[in-house]
Amino acid sequence: MAAPQPSSPTSSGRRRTSPEERWAIRAIALAAGIGGALAGTESTGWIGSDAVAAALACAALTYACSYARRITWFVLAGATALVSSGTIGLLAAASTVATTVYGSLAGRRSRVTGALVGALASQSLIRLSFDTIYLATLVAVVICVPTFVSAWRNAPRRARRPVWIGGAVLAVVGVVFTVVFALSALAARSDVRAAIELIGDGLEAAQDDEPERAVELLSTAAARFERANDRLSAPWAVPARLFPVIGPNAEALSVATAEGADLTRTAADTAAVVDLDTLSFSGGRIDLAELRRIDQPLDRAAGATESAMVATAEADSPWLVGPIDARFEELETELADAAPDLRNAADLVRVAPELLGADDDRRYLVLFFTPSELRGLGGFIGAFAELRASDGVITLERTGRPAELNAVLRSGNPTLTGPADYVELWGRLAPQEFFQDISLSPHFPSVASVAQQLYPQAGGAPVDGVIAVDPTTLAALTELTGPVEIDARRFGPETLADYLLHEQYVEFSDADIDRQDALDVALDEVFTALLEIDAPSPRRVADVLGPPVDGGRFMVWNDDPEIQTVMTDIGVAGGFPSPEAGGAVIGVVSQNGANNKIDYFLEREITYDVDIDDGLATGTITIEMTNTAPATGLPDAVIGSNDRGLELGLNRSAVSVYTTHRLVSATVDGAATTTRIGTEAGMNVYGVTLDLSAGETRRLQLVIEGIAEADDGFHLTIAPQPMVTTDIYNVRITGSSGEWTSSAALDADTTYVAVVE
Repeated sequence: MAAPQPSSPTSSGRRRTSPEERWAIRAIALAAGIGGALAGTESTGWIGSDAVAAALACAALTYACSYARRITWFVLAGATALVSSGTIGLLAAASTVATTVYGSLAGRRSRVTGALVGALASQSLIRLSFDTIYLATLVAVVICVPTFVSAWRNAPRRARRPVWIGGAVLAVVGVVFTVVFALSALAARSDVRAAIELIGDGLEAAQDDEPERAVELLSTAAARFERANDRLSAPWAVPARLFPVIGPNAEALSVATAEGADLTRTAADTAAVVDLDTLSFSGGRIDLAELRRIDQPLDRAAGATESAMVATAEADSPWLVGPIDARFEELETELADAAPDLRNAADLVRVAPELLGADDDRRYLVLFFTPSELRGLGGFIGAFAELRASDGVITLERTGRPAELNAVLRSGNPTLTGPADYVELWGRLAPQEFFQDISLSPHFPSVASVAQQLYPQAGGAPVDGVIAVDPTTLAALTELTGPVEIDARRFGPETLADYLLHEQYVEFSDADIDRQDALDVALDEVFTALLEIDAPSPRRVADVLGPPVDGGRFMVWNDDPEIQTVMTDIGVAGGFPSPEAGGAVIGVVSQNGANNKIDYFLEREITYDVDIDDGLATGTITIEMTNTAPATGLPDAVIGSNDRGLELGLNRSAVSVYTTHRLVSATVDGAATTTRIGTEAGMNVYGVTLDLSAGETRRLQLVIEGIAEADDGFHLTIAPQPMVTTDIYNVRITGSSGEWTSSAALDADTTYVAVVE
């Protein structure tokens, strides 16, 4: 067998590449192409063409570098090392530099070595990460230009010819299909605009109680979306999705019109059979047959919205150009807002028959709490009511005061078996003997569970669920019922809350039984009126109850886990918020320690100042409490201490700080103090009791620390306590990348995401 012949120089002086070298270059280019295909870039409208485009780019750089002069290897290697990122990118850049140095010391330039330099550099450049994909692409192209120019000058004519032909063919085909798609998009534009206007008109018609017109308008909008999608998805328009840049934009437009057509068609079908106004109840009755009839249409509407949300998320791309990107982002935001609401509505309609006693009677205990005398949930229990739901008919079975229940509880041997953390933290205060104090916990599911256990032991009927309301909620409900009458006086939305929070205690200072009757009467009057009126639509009810729900002043608990999950999803469960991974939750809770109504005058300003450093959050919680009550001029029920011997106007407040982080130190007015320590609802609880004389301000300060490792920033959730005067929260979060601040009066759970490191 003849020995392989060494490469010989060409007539121009260049060394001829041997067959073995050519095969080696092809193998290296193939490997580079496979590596590029696996990089996961998204430059076209389809996964397959994305992989092909990335593979061709990496293979092209490999071949070009095999022809380029060695000086361009150094340019390519050095620039790649400067801009590379990520583990694979950095390893590839380092290998590029090492291979370049080796090639420069190996004597004659080797095309195989050049190919290896290009292949390694391509793996780094294909994975570049900058603020935008366009910037990353521009940087990669600029870095590669010297290599391609040098390759073009040094490559033989037989190597340049295929590049000319292939490039020209791709350019012509790309231009043709881009123009074709652009014309299709222009033709579809008028349909999309018309569809959007029709949707707005259709929704307005639905709100104006014109269901037939709403269905007609939404059906027409769906037809216009479908026609637009037909144009964008026509056989002559589809190939444009194979090309970089134009592909993702074509795919996004196609998905947007397809999902728009599907959603609008589903909305029209739903509007044709679902009229929420038919759900309004009369005389305490809700039509269960109507609920069952609209169950499936609402579920389909929710499913279509969720599917559209997934489809648009998958079609989103960093390559979307400005106008398309803006509209696509708007569509994603609207879907993200609408999907949970629709799913919650569908789930609520699904479980509503069971809640309303479709199969078996259901009983519910209503607890009236008042923030004038604070407890963890928001106030002591001043009155209660019992509701019965039977086959869609709701009746008010009983109203009363905790004193009635306490007398029965104390005459027996009441037991409280859980929740375990509630019993451990609050059992020492004997809530099983003082029903008005079961609201010691800010975690409503725990309070509701305790109420469900104790109410039957106090002579009440077993209940399936618990509802909590406060004076603000009752006042809001009078927007539906009209004014209610208490002691020959009429109270409405603007006056009832303050009467129940303060005025009644002043008016009936010397007649405790009359004062207690006022709470009882208010609860009885409002709920009786609710069950007798022809109620407005669910939309109107939701508008009225929205603020109380957000502020933790209207809460619902059910002992059925499936129903309780729905209550949690729609935001009425009242549970203490769960922490985000790597984030923090804080909540400040005051408990009245003098059994008076002085918390009507309590004001709190809470500052949370936290530093994020290397995954650790170290924060200072400063709680400034001011007692604005006078020392004289008001009854003992308001500023006294119920025979506890405290000075008039003094506010005794047991303050508990709930947090996911651990306590480092605590001070009161600058002096070190010890704290009560416990856990509840997955939170650490640290407590101190403060006495505030009339007009006095005191400061409690806690230093806490915990892990802060969320990828998208530090998540801080604040859980405010329902108060007469809304708490002011000041937040400052600092880190190596900057500072984030906020100051607001918060009456609803609020989550901040601060992007600091």
